[in-house]
Amino acid sequence: MMRNPRSLLARLSIFLGLCVVIAVSAGSAPSNAEKGRTLGGYRFIPVSKIEAPFITTHFRNFTGIAFASNVEFPIIVIPDNPPDTLLALNGDFLFVVANFEYQHAVHPRVALHVQAGGASRVGISSEALLSQGVTALTSGQLGTIFELWRNERVLLSAAADLGYVNGLVIDFVQFATDIIDGNTRNASLVTNDQGARGDAGLRIAWAWNQWSGLTGVGQVGFADIGTLSGDVLWRFAASGSADFGQHGNAPVGVQLSLDVDRLKPQSADIKTAVDIGVGVYYTGREDLNLGLEIDWSRWPLQNWDTVAYPVSFGVALRYYF
Repeated sequence: MMRNPRSLLARLSIFLGLCVVIAVSAGSAPSNAEKGRTLGGYRFIPVSKIEAPFITTHFRNFTGIAFASNVEFPIIVIPDNPPDTLLALNGDFLFVVANFEYQHAVHPRVALHVQAGGASRVGISSEALLSQGVTALTSGQLGTIFELWRNERVLLSAAADLGYVNGLVIDFVQFATDIIDGNTRNASLVTNDQGARGDAGLRIAWAWNQWSGLTGVGQVGFADIGTLSGDVLWRFAASGSADFGQHGNAPVGVQLSLDVDRLKPQSADIKTAVDIGVGVYYTGREDLNLGLEIDWSRWPLQNWDTVAYPVSFGVALRYYF
């Protein structure tokens, strides 16, 4: 349990600065002849949810929607041991996600990036809207990535980020409960929570052959917001991709990914999210990557003893300068 997240924020700030200094000071070392996102002759396909270890200058955007149907949740619970549900409803939810990133390679071995994003969950059935209300999460962050080690087929990088999170919840049930209980002074339909977040971790890429490869991410961090305050957060993700355009004549690439995420939730009340994703991409241009990504997810909602299983669809765009 992390007792002082603000102290960790200060330490991560120092670490972020040291990362840049170390990477820039190493610039006198000879650079590899083949840079960018190519290892062993394979030009890697970037996946929106799996951060790449490459030192590149690019703009990235991901916009997606997710649907979860027939989610069962209690609307009234009698506090007992175990608690008894007085009324349970099934509802449908819509999740909307948008993320933007600009990364700039300031040195052959170091890049800086800025990110902004938002995610929202709303009930699209009357039962879900009444019980779960609306949640929204917005965030922004600054970070750096620097190359640790590289050979012909493997690249290992380290990254660190500092950011800000704002969570908003519209809760109809809690508002009505407070009014019924006579707690009108503290009754509020809208609650808002803000705080800092930070993380540091490693990223790796391995070219299996000249037309396929694997990438992986491991991160630890904190979020000084709501129920996440004081917790050590973590995330592990990996993906495998293949580009048939580098193996034949079709400019098409595919990927399969797994993301276990306790660090960057897609909504203000999600615990550890598990996502399995597939993607199809156009790979005919070196400076452009455009694809359709589909994810099957398991999202436990921490305010209720229930789990949502959404299916998401999104468009991923990345342009290299």
